[in-house]
Amino acid sequence: MKCEKGNALFLILIAVALFAALSYAVTQSGRSGGGVDKEDTMIKVAQTIQYMSSLTNAATRLTIIDGIDPTNITFETTPLSHKPCINGTGCLFTSEGGGAAWQNEVVGTTRYATTSWNFSVTDVGTTAADVLTYTYNLTQSECEQFNKGLGLSAPVAEDPDSTVPYNAYPGEHYACSDMIFGAGTNFVYYHVIAAR
Repeated sequence: MKCEKGNALFLILIAVALFAALSYAVTQSGRSGGGVDKEDTMIKVAQTIQYMSSLTNAATRLTIIDGIDPTNITFETTPLSHKPCINGTGCLFTSEGGGAAWQNEVVGTTRYATTSWNFSVTDVGTTAADVLTYTYNLTQSECEQFNKGLGLSAPVAEDPDSTVPYNAYPGEHYACSDMIFGAGTNFVYYHVIAAR
C-alpha cells in the first residue's frame, strides 16, 4: 500500500511537470508568431537596402569612372515601366553600363527617378533633383524598420509636392518617411543613387 501511494504521488508530480512544460511551450510558440513576422520584415528590408546600395555602386561606376552625367543614368526601358533598360552606356543594368543586376522589389513597389521627379534632398548635393530609387506602398512597420536599421528617427510626415527641397531628413542619402500625396499618405523609402 505504501509503495502504491508513493507511485501515485510520483505519477502526479510527473503529470504536473509535463503540463507545465506543455503550457510553457504553447505560450512561447504563441509569442514567436509576431517575432517571425518581424524577423521576415527585417530580412526583406535588409535585402532592399542591399539591392539599392548595389545600384549606388553601379551609378558611382558610371559617373566617376565612365564620366556619365547623372541625368543620363537610365534604369528602365521607359519611365515607370518597371522593366530594366537593356542597352546604352548610361544604363545601370548593362555590361557596358553600370553592370548591376536587376531585381524586382522585395518590400513595397520599387520605382526609379532622375529629373522626372523633382526630388532634391536637403543638404545632399545641390538643390538640383537627385538621381534616386524609392520603394513605396510600405506598411508603417516596414518604414520604421528601414529607419531603425539606418539609425534614424521614426518616419516623419512631409508633402514632397509642396516642399522643395525635401526636408524630412536633411543630409540623409536614404530614409523612410510618411509622404503626403494629395489627400492620401504613403510610407516611402528613398535611396539617393547619385547626388546632384
